[in-house]
Amino acid sequence: METRTINQDIKVMCIAASSFPDGVMAAHQQLHALIIYSDDRKYFGLSRSENGQIIYKAAAEELKNGEAEKLKLDTPYP
Repeated sequence: METRTINQDIKVMCIAASSFPDGVMAAHQQLHALIIYSDDRKYFGLSRSENGQIIYKAAAEELKNGEAEKLKLDTPYP
């Protein structure tokens, strides 16, 4: 795994995995089925620990304002 530092905000749209690690692949498959592939789009796996469990979200960069809302996808930003 490679760690990179990103010095600017990236708006992303997400699908939460039903569980970790078992639900990770399904979350990415659901996300890729909904969004149009673009070489310009960045893709991410976001995770955090919450109450002793790992919360995982498959994420893709929002290329157009309102794209996440149109697709009814979660966004981790206000």
